[in-house]
Amino acid sequence: LGAVLTVMAGSMNDNTPEVFADIPALKDGLRHIAFCADDKLVEDLDRQGHIDHHVRKAIACGVDPLAAWRMATLNAAAYYRVDHLIGSVTPNKLADLQLVADLAEARPHLVLVDGQIVARDGAPLFANNDPIPEFTRDTIRLHPGLSADSFATRASGEKAWVQAMEMYDGYFKRAFHAELSIVGGKVRCDVERDILKVAVVDRHHATESVGVGFVKGFGLKRGAIAATTNCENQNLVIVGATDEDMAFAAKAIESIKGGCVVVADGAIVGAVPLAVAGCMSDQPWETVRDLSLACDRATRTIGCTMHAPFLIMSFIGLVGVPDLGLTERGLVETKTQSFTDVVLGLRGGLVCCRCPSHAHDIHRQMDASRFA
Repeated sequence: LGAVLTVMAGSMNDNTPEVFADIPALKDGLRHIAFCADDKLVEDLDRQGHIDHHVRKAIACGVDPLAAWRMATLNAAAYYRVDHLIGSVTPNKLADLQLVADLAEARPHLVLVDGQIVARDGAPLFANNDPIPEFTRDTIRLHPGLSADSFATRASGEKAWVQAMEMYDGYFKRAFHAELSIVGGKVRCDVERDILKVAVVDRHHATESVGVGFVKGFGLKRGAIAATTNCENQNLVIVGATDEDMAFAAKAIESIKGGCVVVADGAIVGAVPLAVAGCMSDQPWETVRDLSLACDRATRTIGCTMHAPFLIMSFIGLVGVPDLGLTERGLVETKTQSFTDVVLGLRGGLVCCRCPSHAHDIHRQMDASRFA
């Protein structure tokens, strides 16, 4: 299909200002740029918009309005080889149209699909009556023996070095290593340094498969958050302060038949049920928006400082994004696409880590003895 640059602006990050920071340098490349919302929460779709948000943002960055609209329409259609059907107002093409009073505002007052009016002044004129197949419900299958011990990281001695990941710029993961305390043969989290435990649990086949690691960036002081929208296989992903909190979060997910939960002190303090395959809701979007906003507020009550924590947490399992990924089978080093140990060994007094480099502040913070 050739090459096209898709500019992402989702709930985790917005690359639009950086891409259009030097418009003259892009030259004719503007004809090979399209827009992509990627992963975006329903509340952000409601507040910001979808591709229309890209158009407004690009124009605000100095892109010519017609060029911005072309990126949103014809450029994408041409790349996917459907420009003979859609992408421009041309005879014999489908009448999928928007009537917009101000190109820079990109807010349609009339929307047509196949020549039929489907929305006017921001209100839909259609109903969604799509049937939901029964086989998509009740898809959360956890092993009956899942418990706090399922999330334990075992080691000997009083301290252990672990391979961990720091979340940054949305879903990117920077490898670092940290020394943590061992209590009763189990490695403990360190909430003061924001080093929490993360787990990916098989929720499709009820096996005992649980991959465990350590993560920084969420800021939880207690409790846990969990979701069944994990890349790449929609398994259950949990970030928590203790093994007990994580086990309770897993049971909470099971009780709502999939979705997102926030738990603390043995109670569910926030939840977004996603009854369809554990990934989608069967409720009106307004209901999902309100539940999602309430769930996000609930994460703040247990210390979370991260924007869009459920989305970002879902990408911990994406083993193609550097430096590390976590699956239900264990921790994966992205560069070699091979499994690697969570608890690290020592050789000559040095930690045998899998960090690609030690050039970032996180390494100095966690292992100051190795830096002058």
